[in-house]
Amino acid sequence: MIRHLVIERFAPRMKNRDPGEARIADAMPRIEHQFDVLETWFKENDYLVGENVSIADYFLVPILSYVQMTPEGEKLCKASSAIMRWWEVMASRPSFASILAAPVQNNYFARSRGS
Repeated sequence: MIRHLVIERFAPRMKNRDPGEARIADAMPRIEHQFDVLETWFKENDYLVGENVSIADYFLVPILSYVQMTPEGEKLCKASSAIMRWWEVMASRPSFASILAAPVQNNYFARSRGS
């Protein structure tokens, strides 16, 4: 998701070139499949591993944070209710309350979208 969508969508702007729309379009079936796998999992499970939050969940949060910044990722997230339920649980954790908002608003990716 990061390499084929997020980096392809935003990194070219650092070199003053347009994102590789064809490469993004080519990657979307794989990314959609990854979302389908996660959505299926989160329909029956609260967390990625076991019954409690784990490091796996903490690794997924920044990935989805950046993916949501792309038009394609935003659309996929909005269509994935189980993933978004998990996201809300993770975002409500005190450990994320302070770190989730600031980096998203102040990073290069957000600025390049005009946020």
